[in-house]
Amino acid sequence: MNKSPDRFSPLNRQISRAELADLPGILSILNQNLLSKKEALDTTILQQQGFLIHGFTQEEAQGAIQDKENFVFVTTKENEDVIGYATGCNIKKLQPVFLEELDSVSPVLKENLFSQKIFYLKHIAKKVGVQKVGPALFQKLLEFVKTAGYDQIVCQISHQPFKNNASISFHERLGFSCLGESRNEDTFFGIYAKKVV
Repeated sequence: MNKSPDRFSPLNRQISRAELADLPGILSILNQNLLSKKEALDTTILQQQGFLIHGFTQEEAQGAIQDKENFVFVTTKENEDVIGYATGCNIKKLQPVFLEELDSVSPVLKENLFSQKIFYLKHIAKKVGVQKVGPALFQKLLEFVKTAGYDQIVCQISHQPFKNNASISFHERLGFSCLGESRNEDTFFGIYAKKVV
């Protein structure tokens, strides 16, 4: 078991693969960041703080933590308290309907969907009020993605009805670019991609 955490700040923060014991902290962070769980906020504040649209169940998270072949799930801890997580999977683990949505967004993505190994980045999330954990989480996740031989990372970010400016800015700083938009009911998502180098 690879349990060599990286220390990345004087605050005694550690980042490593998630374990089942991390589930309560992960689910707490998920609930803090889900748009459906947030109390009514000013739209401007919501767009600046960032949010998550799609959640997952405890069983789904448990399966992702245990399936190291198809999923990457990492956590950041401060004194054993989970303060952030990042997760994603092999794009072929997604529902066929979603793959069809991606397929229709971009000719480049359509061409690469089945010829390359693509990683779908589902979430990078942190405990409300915690700062500077996202880039380190992404770098650790990227190490696992590179080791597994992925060619590209793809993610979705809300564009409408709420534009997730915080997430767009964060992903652009990491080198992601927007390939186009997909629509799911009343929500428009930007599809962002980054080559794994």
